[in-house]
Amino acid sequence: MREPILETIQGRLLHRDSCGAILLGEYGVGKTCVAKQVLEVMEHDCLVVSLRCSASTVTIDYGALSPLMGSVAPDTIESPMSVLRAVSKELLQRASRRPIVLFIDNVQDLDDHSALIVSQLAVSKAVKLLLTGDSLTSIPGEILGLWRDGLISRMDVLPISEADARDWLEEFLDRPVSAAAANSLYEAGGGNPRFLSAVVVEQMGAGSVVLNEGVWVLSGAPFVCGRNSVDTVMAALLSLSVHERLVVEALALSGGLSIGQLMAFCDAKAVDSLQQRGFLTMGKKDGTLVHLRNNLVAQVLRQEVPAGRSRELQRLAAASADDQGAADMDNFQLAIWAIDCGNAEGLEHGHDQAREANNAGRPDLALRILDAMPGHGSDPLVLVESARAYLGLGNLDGARAVLFAPSLRLAELPLEQWVDVMLLRMAMASGGKTAAADAHDLHASISLRLHDERADYSATIVDLRERLQLAEIDLNLEKGRYAEVGPQLQLLHSTGASASTRRLAGLWLIEVWTLTGRALDAAKIADELELEAIVRDDAGPFEDLAGSALVTAITASLMAGNPGSYLLQAAQGPSNRMRSITLGQLVEGLMHAYSGRADKALRSLLAAASQFDQLDESASQALAYSAIAYSYALKGDDESAKTFMTLRNAMAVSGPRLTVLACESFEVLASAEIASREKAIVSLYSLADESHRGQVPALEMGFLCAAVRLGSSKGAPRLLDIAAQVQGPWARCCEGFAQGVMNSNAPHLLEMAEAASAYGDDLFARDIARAALKIASDGADKGSLRVAHQLIRNGVMKLGHVKVSSDDGQMLTFREQEIASLAARGASNKAIAAQMHISVRTVEGHLYQVYSKLQVNSRAELRESLA
Repeated sequence: MREPILETIQGRLLHRDSCGAILLGEYGVGKTCVAKQVLEVMEHDCLVVSLRCSASTVTIDYGALSPLMGSVAPDTIESPMSVLRAVSKELLQRASRRPIVLFIDNVQDLDDHSALIVSQLAVSKAVKLLLTGDSLTSIPGEILGLWRDGLISRMDVLPISEADARDWLEEFLDRPVSAAAANSLYEAGGGNPRFLSAVVVEQMGAGSVVLNEGVWVLSGAPFVCGRNSVDTVMAALLSLSVHERLVVEALALSGGLSIGQLMAFCDAKAVDSLQQRGFLTMGKKDGTLVHLRNNLVAQVLRQEVPAGRSRELQRLAAASADDQGAADMDNFQLAIWAIDCGNAEGLEHGHDQAREANNAGRPDLALRILDAMPGHGSDPLVLVESARAYLGLGNLDGARAVLFAPSLRLAELPLEQWVDVMLLRMAMASGGKTAAADAHDLHASISLRLHDERADYSATIVDLRERLQLAEIDLNLEKGRYAEVGPQLQLLHSTGASASTRRLAGLWLIEVWTLTGRALDAAKIADELELEAIVRDDAGPFEDLAGSALVTAITASLMAGNPGSYLLQAAQGPSNRMRSITLGQLVEGLMHAYSGRADKALRSLLAAASQFDQLDESASQALAYSAIAYSYALKGDDESAKTFMTLRNAMAVSGPRLTVLACESFEVLASAEIASREKAIVSLYSLADESHRGQVPALEMGFLCAAVRLGSSKGAPRLLDIAAQVQGPWARCCEGFAQGVMNSNAPHLLEMAEAASAYGDDLFARDIARAALKIASDGADKGSLRVAHQLIRNGVMKLGHVKVSSDDGQMLTFREQEIASLAARGASNKAIAAQMHISVRTVEGHLYQVYSKLQVNSRAELRESLA
């Protein structure tokens, strides 16, 4: 991950006019590790002398240089020139004419006398310097002067980025890591390798991160903060001043303060210094909020700061809020801090803070706040938030006890609280076995009550009606009534009262429009919502995958959440975030699997399936298993494919029909690869008929196309008709594919294959080229045969490790590919034989096979075929 900076540092050390480089970065970021990697390469040709500075050496004149001062006479130590001559002589003797690299770790602790000698050694070109330090402001003046004069180069060693965290963790753990585990570990330890390694080891020991089916995943248990993490963080904080320590402690305990609050009782210079050194991050929400950037530092300080110190800081923060007029009514972290300090009597905004905790995905903290409020058991607003918190924790019994408590007095509640309770009961029903009947009955009750308020157009009534409309749409989507809800969703996406409503309507609209044939319209909405941002790696632009109606619809459906979940209005708390990230990894794997990139699909899907096993997400796990089976089948690993088919069949999946349909689709395609094509074709026609009855033309087209791709040409006329009703480039390829099959037109099919390859579906391109190859072979069309072979080879190369069958024609062996490549570049048979250490007769025999398989007659045609 750090190869570029390693090469740059090595280049500066070897450059004639450079005196070296200084590596700067925060504690634990890996400066020393980077430096040692460079030195390992250079020590074969150079003398590497390593000096380490510390808090003890900085107080001693020439303390850091003592290993090089054995020949310095005691009576000359007061003369810097004498010391410089002695140190130079010592280095030259050790070097034996080799270049010298002087490595000094923690240069900020270099004493002034040593700094003078080191700078003179560099200026005189006696040594090249490789230094590490925290920041330019902390290094000695003599060393800073070298940088100012351009003699040494500054290199910033940055923390590991979030994008690189998973690769770093997989290298560190020597096993695959789920995306959710990588994200949580990164969030806990930041990009600081030392912090991150401490966090990883502790979570493994505590069982928060476990090895499941060969993949490191989150177990769902809370992260611990043990002695190793505490020692690592406290060592990093040793360099902070008293004023800086006050800032980080206040921010750790509060969870974040407005800049005004912070400046009211903290030193402004300390805040600026911490921000420059990367300790702080700014975010905007009701004014600028300041947070600690590293969660591990915050967690350790919350654990280690004494109770008396915490109470003192809490009083200062509370007083500054009063002075600043800060609105802390929605800052639930401040409420938790007050409770921890025994100041719960000040929770006059407790209900609002609990609601914010629920919205932030922290129902556990919401319950703590509500329980601390005096008289919390009778206020309807408090009861509603308590029910939301219990549902957010998955505690249906706790939610039921609140929502059906006699003290709730449902009939006496104001309209808004009554609707809240009914919608929460509806959400609870969505998680139970009698979801459909109960949810419909509750929906009818709410609808009847709001109908009586039809003359009221207040903001409250409008909001309640909108929420009811979302519930109605949710129920219709569960039944597959896509055509009915399209106009409602389009209106809500444009005019919804809240951003969350507009986003949810947009996600559902993508699902509906994709399935009903409006792929291009759906892609526009996906672009607005930046939906493709959830897909990592190179799964492809969202609009290019619009042809995969099922995968696209599944993506939107999964991102919208489980049925009824929107009623909780829960944001990205730990458990929700774990689920959301794993769903994103599942979607990535599904897109790769659909497009035939089996190896990439398996990397994502195996990790997602292992994480879903810990999340108790049976429907999503079943979908992952089905796609895994198909991916293994594409690779020709029939045993692994059958294993995952068995695992999938052992699961009782009661998820949305769309998810079940996706499982069936991947299973049918897998069975076509490992068992019977004929049975798979029958199943695909059955799925197409079901899609036709459900008025989802995009799915009907997809299933028909799959059947024709497997060799059932009788479905081509029907495919042609339905493709004409569907938007998008994939539909146009399906249309052209059907026409080519019906007319036995190989050149036209090859055009469609190139079009499919151009928008990223190399599996479809290969299958179309297979159909063209058969037609061209039957018609002895050598030109089309060559092009078809080329497209199939290109497709196989792009897809990676997928099995080759007789449908691909006569594929070249590895040795034939080598010889063909050399011959196409103009090498003679004799030259090829000499290079490969074989006889000319053997070369001739292989070329005869190559020419026959590729239907070419000369090296010129061979060059064109292999281009």
